[in-house]
Amino acid sequence: MSPDQKKVSKEPFFFIQVADPQIGYTDSITFETEIKNFTKAITGVNRLKPAFMVITGDLVNNCSKPAQILAFKKIYSALDKSITGYLTTGNHDTKVIPTGMSLTNYRNQFGKDWYSFEHNGWKFIVLNSSIIQHPDSVAGETEKQLNWLKDELKNTPEAEDIIVFQHHPFFIENINEPFRYENLPIESRKKYLDLFEQYHVKAVFTGHLHRNFITKYKNIDLITTIAVSKSRSKESTGIRIVTVFQDHFDHSYYSLDSIPKSVEMNQGK
Repeated sequence: MSPDQKKVSKEPFFFIQVADPQIGYTDSITFETEIKNFTKAITGVNRLKPAFMVITGDLVNNCSKPAQILAFKKIYSALDKSITGYLTTGNHDTKVIPTGMSLTNYRNQFGKDWYSFEHNGWKFIVLNSSIIQHPDSVAGETEKQLNWLKDELKNTPEAEDIIVFQHHPFFIENINEPFRYENLPIESRKKYLDLFEQYHVKAVFTGHLHRNFITKYKNIDLITTIAVSKSRSKESTGIRIVTVFQDHFDHSYYSLDSIPKSVEMNQGK
């Protein structure tokens, strides 16, 4: 059976995005704020019982500090076993400029840094955006990921819609803005986003900015969510709930103190 002939289920579901728990960000000794906030997030996720939860990078603030990794894993292990968790690597998880050693350490501690999974007729792709931001820092890794990505997109059945998760947003204000710490290089952002447009990717969910930001590139929704560790905006730290239907999705952001008791699957666009 060819990819285009593959039958897929399109039953509605919802998932939760958590961004930047970043253990050690506000206090490198006790991690008090990050532990409290990340615990609130996991507690809310456990109550809501989504199909899955994805954390879009910066699991810890300093990947060289075992205590931060241990604290993250302790809280993450409290995720209800009925809920699948997916991790995305951020710049603090492999260093701002990744190295061969930092990538190996991440993979040993947390698993793959690029991969895909499916749920109810939707394809989800997780990318390592740190190696997109610094393609020359680790020889061959960016090319391997891009070649893998092209194969994933090419082999996705037409009936499946696609959502991408990564840490860095491609851009903030516009596609031609200068390259800086907050975004990805201009050449890369255009190459990836045009590839996503070609294969009808619905959205890219990111973190990194510690604030909410929503924009579009052509038909692709670009959605950035506030860090759980600390907000850099007037909005409080929180989580994003994404309800997914046959051919579209909706999303809402909730502060950690206003996470709802349940999720209504309203199909209105």
